[in-house]
Amino acid sequence: MQTERSQPKQSRMAAYVLIFLVMVSIVALISLDKSIVALIGLYQPTKIQSQKSVAIVKSYQEEGSAILVIKNTGQSHLNLSSCKGTNTTLSCGDLVIIRPGGTLADVRIPNVMLKPGETVEIKDYTAPEGVSSYAVGTEEKKTWTTINIEKKPTFTREYRFNAKPAEKSGTYDIIELENTSLFGSAGKPMTPSKTASLLLPAEKNLYKIKVTFRDKVLLGKGFRLMPGQKIVPLIDASLSTGIPTPPTEKNITDNLDFSFPNETSISLPTKPPYIPSMEIDRDSPIELPAESMPTSVLTGKKVEFTEPDPEIYNSLSVYPSEDYSMGSVQNYRGYEIANINIYPMKYIPKTGEVYYYRTAVVEVQYRDTT
Repeated sequence: MQTERSQPKQSRMAAYVLIFLVMVSIVALISLDKSIVALIGLYQPTKIQSQKSVAIVKSYQEEGSAILVIKNTGQSHLNLSSCKGTNTTLSCGDLVIIRPGGTLADVRIPNVMLKPGETVEIKDYTAPEGVSSYAVGTEEKKTWTTINIEKKPTFTREYRFNAKPAEKSGTYDIIELENTSLFGSAGKPMTPSKTASLLLPAEKNLYKIKVTFRDKVLLGKGFRLMPGQKIVPLIDASLSTGIPTPPTEKNITDNLDFSFPNETSISLPTKPPYIPSMEIDRDSPIELPAESMPTSVLTGKKVEFTEPDPEIYNSLSVYPSEDYSMGSVQNYRGYEIANINIYPMKYIPKTGEVYYYRTAVVEVQYRDTT
């Protein structure tokens, strides 16, 4: 009877030992090779985080569009291809852009592989006025950088123009606008130009200028505008005989008497040996016949009339093609003064069509002095 009772007890002990040995074996297997355990689903390895990341290093608004300059701040290449997304989120390869409030359909992203440390410019053509921030990042590493779009302060100036009656000079037409000057390089049509000097606020630098025209007025067709003339040194023959030697810094005043015999008189020679050369105005509307063209003091020959440039005068393109050109930016007692030339009149040489705009609005964007 005692032997029969001990058999169940021994069986239980054997079972406990077996369970213990199995548990020890499992622990040993895990500690020796986790990858083996992972194969049977008992262990999930930790994911290695990607080193891809991106940051916005510059942002600004330009003509209603938002410009973002992004940089690959990760340690691997950043893929910017295959763009897709929703109204507010755009995924282009590794790059993700989020913009609250509005579609991202017109974002232009170049199809490139951005190396570590490289930058690229991204333009959003449909950025509405209310959008002021973007966020960028990557799917692998969602470290977002939120930025505000910088909008430059501006001021505007408005200029008004009215046409004067057209005048004839030989076979050419001269058309001027009030408060403008005629401008034309040699051989090119002479058109009105308005020079505007724009004073910027204290401690500000010029950023950008935009000119917008309004109130178009057609003056007609069939005009042949006077071509601009070359600049030629001239001298009045009645003031000097012969062809003088061009002056040096010294001999231009050799025979001038700057002594002051008394407080009321200055003694100067009646005819100095050299009269400083003058320049014919290349924008002059006066067409001189060949026999009355002035004589150059340097060559002794008649000044030739500059003929129209056939490439321009046979063209159907609008001239001048630009609405304005930048002049100099000057500094005066800590203030910047920007000078621009506005071209409110347009000419189509082939057809002779001339039109102008009554109003020019100049928008000036500026920024803090850096």
